[in-house]
Amino acid sequence: MLKLVLSHTRLPKWLAGDIRAAVASNTIGKKELIRVYERYGQVTVEASILEILDYSECAVRRGISTIPTGTYEAEDQLDTDTVTTQPYKLHAKVTVKERTIRVDWTGTDPPAKGPINRSKHATAGDTFYGLKCLVDPKGPANAGSFRPIEVFVPDNCLLSAKWPSPVDRGNNETSARIVDTVWQALAPAIPDRVIGMTYGYAGGAACGGIDPRNGEPYAFWEGPPGGWGGRYNKDGINANWHLHGNVRDTPIEIMELVYPVMITSSELRRDSGGPGRFRGGLALSREYKFVNHSATAGPGGDRARAGPPGLFGGKSGARFRGVLVHEDGREEIVAGLNEKGEWYPSFRTLWNLPPNSAIRLEGAGGGGYGNPFERAPDLVLKDVLDGYVSPESAFEDYGVVIDSSGKQISYEETVEERRKRQNKK
Repeated sequence: MLKLVLSHTRLPKWLAGDIRAAVASNTIGKKELIRVYERYGQVTVEASILEILDYSECAVRRGISTIPTGTYEAEDQLDTDTVTTQPYKLHAKVTVKERTIRVDWTGTDPPAKGPINRSKHATAGDTFYGLKCLVDPKGPANAGSFRPIEVFVPDNCLLSAKWPSPVDRGNNETSARIVDTVWQALAPAIPDRVIGMTYGYAGGAACGGIDPRNGEPYAFWEGPPGGWGGRYNKDGINANWHLHGNVRDTPIEIMELVYPVMITSSELRRDSGGPGRFRGGLALSREYKFVNHSATAGPGGDRARAGPPGLFGGKSGARFRGVLVHEDGREEIVAGLNEKGEWYPSFRTLWNLPPNSAIRLEGAGGGGYGNPFERAPDLVLKDVLDGYVSPESAFEDYGVVIDSSGKQISYEETVEERRKRQNKK
């Protein structure tokens, strides 16, 4: 059976490991569960399970009780479904009442032609996740913890996909946007628990070709981590993986060993964190060079029209961009907005790239939290010295004047500059 499945795939030796790992993990899980039953007996084990479910329910209800009663709403969007160029809207209405939460997704756009749809049960799971982080982040996640939460998804909606609606990228971009929308809705009610929006799986490259070292086909997908949003009391996390992710960025040594690529740069992207009293986290910028062979690449991601939103006056994080670097060094925007404001949809497939071309993914940064003019000037200077923020951004976004040495703040000029900016508002 395994040989039959693998014979229908492009890269059977890689998929074989995935399948064997899945089978092995289920086999071990079965053995361990049987061992628990044999040690404690069916009555004790199943009574314990019911107790754990009840405990989880109580913990979540206790967390919900800390949110002021009321109805809260928010909207967010996906850049594209990769088939059309239009954005797709998500709308959430969150009602908190008597230690319960109801999330209604009415107002979300209809199903898309492209693969950004999400099935109804998956939408419920994403919604549960977003709420669990806010009401009981450390408790067990199980059916008991979901009892106080109701999720309503209307039919004929982007989030209630039915066959044959494609759903592949719904697992990534749409899943993250569901959580972002819930968080934005509840931000006014619990500002100390919600962060500026994350990069939300806003980048990836699907690449492949023939390995010149052995003549065999290869393919890989990688999505470098991005910035997380600023918090009420500290900056966002730099280059952290997508909140629903179950993989990490591949170590450079492994990439270059397994694939005929060279990672010519992998660094934090300066000025990508959204300005705020607490800055959004920086994204990663990573460049893949296809050494001595022609390759096909599909660079792209979401949050390319507009960066992840900030909260309470915080600005958005930097937009995602995909850049094609030609062998002569010439650069071309192939995903996202170029300097003229022209937008290239994500995952624009580039066929038969010339040898020694490169793809650079410039991830989206996290949204800022709070008014940037309230950020301590010393923190802005530290960001400049650390290479997180440019001197230009320090002045334009934070109103901080740094002297010609680049190492000292002119405090009097900074106070005056911020005063002028605030008065203009």
